[in-house]
Amino acid sequence: MTVNYSLDVSTSSFFCLYRLLFRWRGSVWKSVWTELATWLAVYSCLSFTYRMMLDKEQRAIFEDLCIFFYAYSDYIPITFMLGFYVSTVFTRWWDVFMNIGWVDSPMLLVSCLIRGADVRARIIRRNIMRYLVLTQALVFRDISASVKKRFPTVQHLVTAGLMTEAEMKVFEAVESPHAKYWQPMHWAFCLCRCSREEGLISSDILLMDLLDKLRQFRVNVMNLTMYDWVPVPLVYTQVVHIAIRTYFFLAIFGRQYIDLSARDQAAMPKTIDIYIPIMTILQFICFVGWMKVAEVLLNPLGEDDDDFECNWILDRNLQVAFSVVDDAYGKFPPDAKDPWWETSHPEPLYTAESAARPPNPQMGSCKFMPTEDDDYMVRPHIRINANNNEPKMMWDELDGDDIVPIERRNHQKNENENGSIDYLNRLSEKKLGALSRLRRHSGLGPQLPKQRRGSSASTATPRKKRSMSSMFMNDWATTGKQPPPSSRHSSFSSLNCHDGLTISPSIPNGHLPSPDLGYNEERPRSPNAWMIDENRMPVITEEEMRRRDSRSSYPDIQCRRWWSAHPFLLIPVQTRARRVLAVTIAGVTGK
Repeated sequence: MTVNYSLDVSTSSFFCLYRLLFRWRGSVWKSVWTELATWLAVYSCLSFTYRMMLDKEQRAIFEDLCIFFYAYSDYIPITFMLGFYVSTVFTRWWDVFMNIGWVDSPMLLVSCLIRGADVRARIIRRNIMRYLVLTQALVFRDISASVKKRFPTVQHLVTAGLMTEAEMKVFEAVESPHAKYWQPMHWAFCLCRCSREEGLISSDILLMDLLDKLRQFRVNVMNLTMYDWVPVPLVYTQVVHIAIRTYFFLAIFGRQYIDLSARDQAAMPKTIDIYIPIMTILQFICFVGWMKVAEVLLNPLGEDDDDFECNWILDRNLQVAFSVVDDAYGKFPPDAKDPWWETSHPEPLYTAESAARPPNPQMGSCKFMPTEDDDYMVRPHIRINANNNEPKMMWDELDGDDIVPIERRNHQKNENENGSIDYLNRLSEKKLGALSRLRRHSGLGPQLPKQRRGSSASTATPRKKRSMSSMFMNDWATTGKQPPPSSRHSSFSSLNCHDGLTISPSIPNGHLPSPDLGYNEERPRSPNAWMIDENRMPVITEEEMRRRDSRSSYPDIQCRRWWSAHPFLLIPVQTRARRVLAVTIAGVTGK
């Protein structure tokens, strides 16, 4: 008796839901019309009495009564109570439907695992499925009014064919003060065991799989008896229904049109006399209709318009089960190549009507988002301020090892022709915004400030961190000896700078510029290679050097400990030889 309207709402349109308002079966109009008619009749009688039959003194008493009911009727929290109640009932209604019991999974396993085309195998398969439906029918007889009317007694099950006379005698021979829903399931389990003993089931593992499916069907059906035994608490149902009906009983008086005097105009809003309380009728339809939803869903196994079709479920389960385990047993089409045998990406055909609608394939929402294609990726340093625990990205303190070039394939075009110099300039302009950071990065360009703001040449101390690739490049510039390849990327050599002024390009081997050429002379250019004059690099104060060393890696910490033990060497180191010597001594001593 379920009302189906899925086809009517398959496509959303302006008149889609308006057409549903004119349906009668299962509609809100059918649910509330009797109570609404009764309420309107009582309301009309009181209105007629007030207008035609009461004298002045009686009218004053009636007006005071109407004002009182109007003022205090909103004290009833019907919206909260009704909303929570309907939500609880709807959850139970859906759980009942999910446990209604379908034989599809058990019948497929029975047909697949119990092998044999002889009469014995057919009898076992058919009887197992019939016992499942018999169990469901015994349960439905006790919880569904429609099934109870169909099978008033167990003898009606025998007459209907769900049970034989011999099975009826065995069923009645077992005396029990409780419902014997378990007995047909016990018969089905025994048949499964006999099938294993007779070799119709090939292994114990398959037997356990089959028994597990039968057990799950029994659990679902037995859950229905639990829902029928323990409904929503009666007190909750009573409170909700009393609240709704009391509210609209008070509305019979509180929504009456009365002649307000000057003293009563503050208690009730000013209205016009339209004889028919339209707004109250709409409120009645909404709240009472909402309550009727809970009444219909409270027991979905009854005979309401939206209750479940229990009799049809029994018939369907029996018919489909016999078709699968007997008529369709062992029947399947011959093996053959599918129509898309030679196609790697098959696409089934469409009708002209269905092909007119463009498809919307699944893809990421950011697939076509415009982004910048940079030639280098960086590993930012994160520092937490003392006054603010929020971490901040220190883009201005990037080390040479923190910039990794993008190794493009041959068919990819390098759109960043200026290398990492252009990348760092864009990074400082777009993401830093601070003048000091902008000056630090812009120093990689043609105009590099000679020293950092707030520092001087006299107080500057040498930078401790120096990569070996820079040493090799210096040897190449003075002696013409080509540096060895770097181990960071195969077939690439790295040039690492210091103190955030990262100039670490990756120069392909074989593309190094000739030492005979000057800085501005013509040479084979690579978009990822450049040179920089280290004499123009900014110096760092001793205070900033110590602060930077506190965030350094483990070798830098060892180096700092060595400097603390040898304070006589804390003098400005101007040459590369002293820097290499300091790093070498720290590595030998291990302090």
